[in-house]
Amino acid sequence: MNAKYIRAKIDSMAKTPGVKGCAVVEISAGMVWHAAGALDNFVAMAEAASDYWRLHLRMKPLFEGFGALDSCTLTHESDSVMLTDCGADMVFVTVCETHQLMNLPEWRNRIHQLRLILEAQ
Repeated sequence: MNAKYIRAKIDSMAKTPGVKGCAVVEISAGMVWHAAGALDNFVAMAEAASDYWRLHLRMKPLFEGFGALDSCTLTHESDSVMLTDCGADMVFVTVCETHQLMNLPEWRNRIHQLRLILEAQ
């Protein structure tokens, strides 16, 4: 894995209009591999957000009829937290402005490209 390239990719994604922070988090440990953005305390926030994904993993059998979970979004008044599957034991955390229109298919494609890099390691 080229850690420098992955960091640069995440840093670039964090500069997307409306995005306040991005992080790759190891699900089982809650460890942040890399985080970027302008939010105070974002690393702690990303670690905490990974708990939502662990909750999904515990409750997964109840929702199997819907197919695999690709992402989930927690919408707050001013900001949203989106968790996206990013490969084996990894989740991508995005914090963005709730009312900022994002091109979600493009965003998901960028995360998918990152996932391919992480899985190749």
